[in-house]
Amino acid sequence: MDQMPEIVQVEAEIADTAGPNRAERRAKASDNRRRVRPRFISIKEGHEYLNCSRSYFYAEIYPKINKVKLGRRTLLELDSIDALADSLPAVG
Repeated sequence: MDQMPEIVQVEAEIADTAGPNRAERRAKASDNRRRVRPRFISIKEGHEYLNCSRSYFYAEIYPKINKVKLGRRTLLELDSIDALADSLPAVG
């Protein structure tokens, strides 16, 4: 009873040498892919990107950045947000 049947033992040896499965290969491939930086982001992503409240974003930031309309959605130009953030004075 201590020994496995021969068929099960062979299958276990094959499984040990088979390598990564499809999910493991895809996970590794997605880690190696270069991420594409978006040109436009949503308003929600914009205020989260700058780590400020939505009301502050609308009052102070929104009027100063470039926007585009895509159907009913308003999208913010990410380069415009970065330029505004870079122009802010440093503290200290």
